[in-house]
Amino acid sequence: MEAKRLSALADLGQDIAELTPALIGLRRELHQHPELAFEEVWTAAILAGRLRELGLVVREQIGGTGVVAMLEGQRPGKTLLVRADIDALPMEDATGREYTSKVQARNHASGHDAHAAIVVGVATLLARYRDGIAGRIAFVFQPADEPMRGAKRMIQDGGLEWVKPDMSLATHVLPMANVGQAVVQRGPIWASRDELSLTVSGPPTCDFARTAAQITTALYTVIETEGQSADSVTFRVRALTAEQGGPRGSARRAANPTRRSSRSTWRSTTTPCAQDSSSASDRSAGPSLARPAARWVSKSTTPSLPW
Repeated sequence: MEAKRLSALADLGQDIAELTPALIGLRRELHQHPELAFEEVWTAAILAGRLRELGLVVREQIGGTGVVAMLEGQRPGKTLLVRADIDALPMEDATGREYTSKVQARNHASGHDAHAAIVVGVATLLARYRDGIAGRIAFVFQPADEPMRGAKRMIQDGGLEWVKPDMSLATHVLPMANVGQAVVQRGPIWASRDELSLTVSGPPTCDFARTAAQITTALYTVIETEGQSADSVTFRVRALTAEQGGPRGSARRAANPTRRSSRSTWRSTTTPCAQDSSSASDRSAGPSLARPAARWVSKSTTPSLPW
C-alpha cells in the first residue's frame, strides 16, 4: 500500500469517499453473520484478515475471541486505543432488508456490526498515512459487550500489557445524530450498570421477611435522597428471597442500580433485624432489635476500564 502524506483533515475526504462502499459491504456482511458473546469466531477471523491486509500486526484470541491490531507510526509518540464491540443479540432480525441476518435468533440490533466496520475504516484510512503518524494506534475489537464481560476478559488475558494506551476512544452509533455527524464526549456517555447482592443472616428468632422488606424500602429511599451522582440514577430490586427456619435463617436481595457515571459512591451498613420477643415483658416493651451479619457482594458489570 502506498503511503500518503497527512497534511490536513481536508485531505481525507477523497479517501473516505473511496473507502465508503467497501465499509458498507463489510458492515452488511457482519450483519448477516451475527454471533453471540464469546462465540464471535467467524467475526474475529474476518476482522483480523482485513487488518492483516493493511500490514498491521494482529493478535487474536485475546480474552477468547478478541482481536487487537497495531498501527506503528514512523516517529515515536503516544499510543491511542480505538475500540469497537463485535457481539450480537439473541433475537430475530425482522427488518426484511437484503442483508438481513442469516442466523436464526441472532441479530446485530445494537449496531456492533457498524462499530466494527467503522473502526476497520479508521484503520484503513490511517494506514495510508502512517508515514505522517507519531506514535501508535491500537484497534481493539472486543467480544461479549452485551453481557459486559469481554473487556475484563481481554485485560485479564494481557490485552493492555501490549497496548499500554495513553488515551482510549470507544465507538458507538447514535440514533439521535444525523448522518455525517459525530459526537465526542470525555468520560461516560451511555448508562452503565452495577449489580449488588446483599445477604443478611441471623438467629431463628429474627423475622427475615420483615427485615428484607425494610431493607428494600430503605434502599429506595437512600438512592432517592442520598445518591451521590451528578447524573440520574435508576434503582431496581430484581430479586428478593427470605428464608425462615433452620439454625440460622437468611434474607437475600439482588439490586440493579443503573447510572451514567461510574463514579457514584455507594455506602452499606449493618442493618438491624426486627424480631418479636417471646416473653410477655418483652412484648410489652415492643419489638427488640438484633443485629445479624450483613455482607455486600458487589458484582460490578461495568468496571472503570479503558475500553
